[in-house]
Amino acid sequence: MSLQTNSTVVALSASKALRVVDVPGHPRIRDQFRDHLGVAKAIVFVVDASTISRNGHAVAEHLHQILHAITSLPPSHPTPPLLILAHKTDLLNKSASTGLVGDIAISRVRTILERELEKRRASQAGGVGIESLGGEGEIAEMYGLDCSGPADGTFKFSEWEGGDIDFAATWVKVGETIEEESEGEEGLAGLKNWLDELSK
Repeated sequence: MSLQTNSTVVALSASKALRVVDVPGHPRIRDQFRDHLGVAKAIVFVVDASTISRNGHAVAEHLHQILHAITSLPPSHPTPPLLILAHKTDLLNKSASTGLVGDIAISRVRTILERELEKRRASQAGGVGIESLGGEGEIAEMYGLDCSGPADGTFKFSEWEGGDIDFAATWVKVGETIEEESEGEEGLAGLKNWLDELSK
């Protein structure tokens, strides 16, 4: 895992480019996303779909920080759309077709994160502080998990009041050349399609 923020310019087409800032999820530096939130046109939250069942609690904690920051933006600031990207789908069940594996990965990521975020929301509603993985005994008062569904309903991304949340699935085969990748299916197509839609 990287311990520094990285930035680069990515060409979407011959006439469109965007600056991408990668803030790793390591607990010591993951709050650095706030430094870029004021100018962000979009946020992509990358989740390792192959390990989400083991570390869903920690991933949900980090996502909760982002949701809280988005809902804390001033009303005059446009809300950046959020993409939750289920990555490393190539490490999931090899017997399914690529499209089906992507759907399975998205469903897995969505289900686990909704469950974990609901636990966090229920803790807040019960007046219990939420412990952060950042430090011992650190209690965070974070909100940002409000949904438009029934008052007694569970957290659902589709009902989140903070803005639009989309899902996509991606994979990258390490060691594969660009020529080999172009002959097969494009592993980053879900992300590229979402970015293309944003730039229209």
